[in-house]
Amino acid sequence: MNFEIGSRHHLYFPTIDQDTPFFFGFNKDANGKPIIGSGAYDDRTYIFPTTLKLLRMNCDTSNQNHSALFHVDATYKLSISRHPLLLFGRSNFKKEIKPIVLGIISQEETLEFKIFFSSIHSLCQHFGINFVLRYMMQDAQASSSAAVRAVFGPDVTVLMCYFHLNQNVKKHLDKSVKHLKDIVLGDISCLHYCTDLTQYLNKRHEIISKWETFLELKQFKTYFVSQWIESQWLNWQLFSRPPGFSTTNNNVESINGQIKKFFAKYRRGSINECL
Repeated sequence: MNFEIGSRHHLYFPTIDQDTPFFFGFNKDANGKPIIGSGAYDDRTYIFPTTLKLLRMNCDTSNQNHSALFHVDATYKLSISRHPLLLFGRSNFKKEIKPIVLGIISQEETLEFKIFFSSIHSLCQHFGINFVLRYMMQDAQASSSAAVRAVFGPDVTVLMCYFHLNQNVKKHLDKSVKHLKDIVLGDISCLHYCTDLTQYLNKRHEIISKWETFLELKQFKTYFVSQWIESQWLNWQLFSRPPGFSTTNNNVESINGQIKKFFAKYRRGSINECL
């Protein structure tokens, strides 16, 4: 089963107005007609809307010496088929998010993310946009981070949303360590606000050593070290991101909430309705 893009006005053409949305990233049938897969494993879905204005205003990173901060996040329950909706955007010094591209994909696997990011990269190259991605803010989504590094290079810094780190940490602070919760969260906050690597390493050694004196924190310490210090999700401190930029993905999630409220009206629709 395939879904079709309903109008050729939704496709790019050379004289398109810069504010007119168009779709890209989709597959084509034997006649070159755009189609969207059913979402099955052997019939995947890729369809990404944007505008020329959004691309040119927000993907040109030369105005910040290519140190811009980009974000990616997914939201769900917008379509009956439960396809994830991706939002790719860029934040500024005011912590405002500028949406650039939306994306409906079959599922959150590395292949889907690679096609999403490579399609954006190729589109920017096609339009001569000076797009260099060095920092990506996201949740602990391994498929996304693998795709980011595959498309934009192994030296991309994948930043962990500090809000989600805290949310996950709180889930691992069970009733047995309730009396130590404020101490632990305060320690993690101190690590987050370190301004350079040397300060962070010194403070980290001090805090881990302190935790080791509490038998109740043995299991939590093991979790925290393995998940937030020794894994790929270790970039959640202030000094790990461009100075002055956001430390969370909350602004992106706020836009996802608005999409559900104002466009989907908290109701699941078909893929065509979502488009």
